[in-house]
Formats: sequence, C-alpha cells, structure tokens
Amino acid sequence: MAKEALHEIFKSNKKRVFWLLASLLISIFAVISLIGGASFWYAALTFLYAIVCLFMWFKGDVFMVTKLYKSFQKIYGESAQVIKFYNEQIEIKTPLSILTKKYNQITRIIETQNLYLLMIKRQVIIIGKNGFTSGDINNFIPFIKGKCKNA
Repeated sequence: MAKEALHEIFKSNKKRVFWLLASLLISIFAVISLIGGASFWYAALTFLYAIVCLFMWFKGDVFMVTKLYKSFQKIYGESAQVIKFYNEQIEIKTPLSILTKKYNQITRIIETQNLYLLMIKRQVIIIGKNGFTSGDINNFIPFIKGKCKNA
C-alpha cells in the first residue's frame, strides 16, 4: 500500500500545479523574447527550461515517490502498519518499529480519494480509507479534527 499511497499524495500535491504554471509562463516569456528580438539561442534555452518544467509536471512525482518509498522501506519494512487511535496519542506499529505521536503534533489533515494524511512537520501518517478494522470511517474525520487542535 505504501507505494500507491505515495503516488496518491503526489498526485494531489499542489507543487504539480507550480510546474505546469512555470512551464506555461516560461513558454510565453520565450515567445515574447523571440518576438522582441532576443537571440534564437536565448529563446531555445528558455523553451528547453519550459520542457523540463513540463517533464517535472508529468513525471516528477515518480522520482520523488521512488526516493520516499525506499526511505519508507528502510524505516517501516514491507509489511502493513497498524495504526491505533488512543485518547491522547496515535500509535503506529510496524514489524520494525513502534511510533507514538500526540494529536497536538498534527498540523494538517488532508483527504484524498483513498487516503487520509495526517501531517506532522515533514512526516506523514498514511491512513487508507478502506483499512479500518474497527470504528466507522464516517466518524473518523470528526474524531480526528476534534483531537487535532493544531490542524
């Protein structure tokens, strides 16, 4: 699930919009520069930069996901994680580690098509919507928002 979750995170990431807008603005700048009398090579290099931005929009997430997935494997291993929600904290159990996080550490809650993402600085707790073994998915968001006052 981890690799699919990372792909979903990056597909919903707003940085992808940045790459698309950057490529469009740079392309417009290159055309205006060429019309305005700039050298062909200057415009060509500017277009090349726009192509790199478009490439990052289409495939940049693949590179980041691969890097993050390898890091994820080192920390958590291949097996699925078990996340338990207690009154004061969240416990994440994997074959390699047990982590506990306080609810006040969570700074943002993101919902994607198949996941809930609980952001803690540069970390993320990934919760699959179809992965609940107890409790009700409909009660999860009110519960977690009530606990995470900083989100």
